[in-house]
Amino acid sequence: MTFKKGCLISLGIAFILFLALIGFISKLVNESYNSNEFLLVSQSPNKINTIEIEEVTFFHSVRGPNMVEIRYEDHIMEHRVHPDATHLTSSNFRIEWESDTEATIFVMGDEQRTEEIQFNADNEYPFEITVSKYGESEFWDDIEVDFSE
Repeated sequence: MTFKKGCLISLGIAFILFLALIGFISKLVNESYNSNEFLLVSQSPNKINTIEIEEVTFFHSVRGPNMVEIRYEDHIMEHRVHPDATHLTSSNFRIEWESDTEATIFVMGDEQRTEEIQFNADNEYPFEITVSKYGESEFWDDIEVDFSE
């Protein structure tokens, strides 16, 4: 009888520890995914409009793109970024305001050319990706393409 009682108590304690572990892991994953920490928040010159950039990558890979959301009011644009290191920082982005309704968002990283995203608050869809006019990083300069046959 004592053996069975001790076994049941041990199983009960193991089950409680298992539930606590599951709770801890789910809380950690939830906080990691929904951290709501913005990499960059920028307001227009007269503080009329605000653009926010938030990383939404679930688990960081050693190499590879990270996903960000670029937000303005209820508009969200998802965008992939190849950062200089494993984690994105505010140094991967720059926002230059031309007026209270227009801005250029620069997305930078070692493994990609600098990208420009035009923002216009007056448009129905305020974000538009444009071609980079600021050159390419060393990573892209190493690739040679021969179109001759």
